[in-house]
Amino acid sequence: MTRFENLQQFINTHINAKSHTLNAITGDASFRRYYRLNHDNKHLIVMDSDPKKVNNEPYISLNQVFVEQGFLLPTIIASDEKQGFFVLSDLGSSHLADMLDDANRTEHYQALISLSAQWAKNAGSFCNASV
Repeated sequence: MTRFENLQQFINTHINAKSHTLNAITGDASFRRYYRLNHDNKHLIVMDSDPKKVNNEPYISLNQVFVEQGFLLPTIIASDEKQGFFVLSDLGSSHLADMLDDANRTEHYQALISLSAQWAKNAGSFCNASV
């Protein structure tokens, strides 16, 4: 079986979505591949993150930590960590960069960078995950 066939089997087994469409969507700068799963008028995200290429433990751990801290992130609905397949909630296709205009872009990015620096300094206070 090909990796994509294994992914389809994972979807059919864990989501019971035998009748569905799977459309590739833009991913991040990693080896992960993302798809939008449409079935029964519902949308989910499927992430293919081959564990031979990507260590998925930090993603899983940090996702849980950030969600517990109140961040709105895709929820892991189903997973097969051995194969690196994940079904995630779909937060839509809007991107922060698309919502900013030239007048406020720099201000918002500076605030995000400052906040990220604060998180990095205080990571131990809210993150018990070993990542």
